[in-house]
Amino acid sequence: MLPARALTREEAGLDVLRLREHWLQHGFGHWAVEERESGRFIGRAGIKRHPDWELDSENTEVGWLLDRAVWGQGLATEAALAAIRVCREELRRPEVISIAHPGNAASRRVMQKAGLALAGARRWEARGLDVVWYSLRF
Repeated sequence: MLPARALTREEAGLDVLRLREHWLQHGFGHWAVEERESGRFIGRAGIKRHPDWELDSENTEVGWLLDRAVWGQGLATEAALAAIRVCREELRRPEVISIAHPGNAASRRVMQKAGLALAGARRWEARGLDVVWYSLRF
């Protein structure tokens, strides 16, 4: 989960390195999301594992981070559905989760539209955050 503010150049560079390492370690991760017409980079979405998620260190989380300019166009839901399909069909995972800040109503709606159901709310101790998580079992 990223901060609610824009990342600095250094933070963005570290984030890219972490995403690359995740791909190398797990064979899956986040994909670049581009605007179809222009090819402009508008965010990322995909699958991520959080070893510090205390409930299940083997979790598979679907997530997205998109430019505010494209919010409300259904792109997050489309990306979530694509990630869920990969988890089910290619990775053969028994469950996917998605994690958000409790007040992030837009992400919670995306989770519901993608077929995930509220699984709980808790303090993510390793990150010092209060979160909600949604789940879909196959």
